[in-house]
Amino acid sequence: MSEEKLKRDKRKATHSIQSLWERNNQREISTSRLLRECAHVYGPAASGGQC
Repeated sequence: MSEEKLKRDKRKATHSIQSLWERNNQREISTSRLLRECAHVYGPAASGGQC
């Protein structure tokens, strides 16, 4: 994997987390939802069809 691809992936993850955090601060999503979504961003790919 190229260094540029790694940088893009990191920027995308950072943007996603910041967006989720802002939605949580605005009370659009619960803390539980925030944590679940963060796990999707940083966690391993789901297998077995469970998300």
